[in-house]
Amino acid sequence: MLIRRISRKCQSRKRHFVCFRLPLSGFHNEPSRAICREKCTALQNRRRPKPPPVSNLKQHLCDLSHKSALAHGDVVVSGDDDVVGKLHAEQVERAGFAVPMRHICDSAGSEYYPEYHFDAVRLGRRLIMDHPTQPRGNVRECASWRSCIMAVHRRHAGEKLGYGGVYTLDHDADVAIVGVGYGDGLYLPLVEMHGDILVRGERRPMLACCMDQCMVDVTGMEVQIGEEVTLFGFDREGNALLSQDVANFCGANEGCALTSALSPRVERIIEN
Repeated sequence: MLIRRISRKCQSRKRHFVCFRLPLSGFHNEPSRAICREKCTALQNRRRPKPPPVSNLKQHLCDLSHKSALAHGDVVVSGDDDVVGKLHAEQVERAGFAVPMRHICDSAGSEYYPEYHFDAVRLGRRLIMDHPTQPRGNVRECASWRSCIMAVHRRHAGEKLGYGGVYTLDHDADVAIVGVGYGDGLYLPLVEMHGDILVRGERRPMLACCMDQCMVDVTGMEVQIGEEVTLFGFDREGNALLSQDVANFCGANEGCALTSALSPRVERIIEN
């Protein structure tokens, strides 16, 4: 009865078990122990199932923030000698798994550590933009965010703009209303720091924003309603305001933080 209860318990937990039907009263005699040893030996010698196939072995470099990061042997270490990444392909192979592909580098890793490209690299950011502080010059930023001017108003020093009058003009200004706000993914810290957008190829500061619009200082420019502006990327004349530069200015996590924040209501257009 005890063996049956143990068997039911193991089955309920979906665990592998072996039930030896031995008389409990005689378990401590030598013949019973011999039978137990024999069955355990047979179990250990039973052929193990073939391990499932492994498509690739992946690991991630957890910290590439130190410019002094160095690579030594098969261990990647940072400037303070903390281990941040190591591939254990040999250990996996010794366990019976074939490893057809090894990869450890993402975009930044592929730039810092070409010796660790192994069989593949996992490119994300590098598909659409260059390195934020040490550009290689061989990747052209492909994403541009554009909108248009919806209205232009003359405003005077002391007047307030934005929700709750968050910004107070310190000079008379021509203020353009652009059809983009934080509801579209406009990065609020960028607005609070009065980051620039491109208007007719010139960098002009944002003053404030609301959910669907932002306000830009276009004083001294004869802009027209419907005129296109560029929040990052390239305008149609080739003038650049790269998302990596914008991210560096406002402290965002690379230009990817700006592009990935764009809401679904921002239309995606693919141009050749």
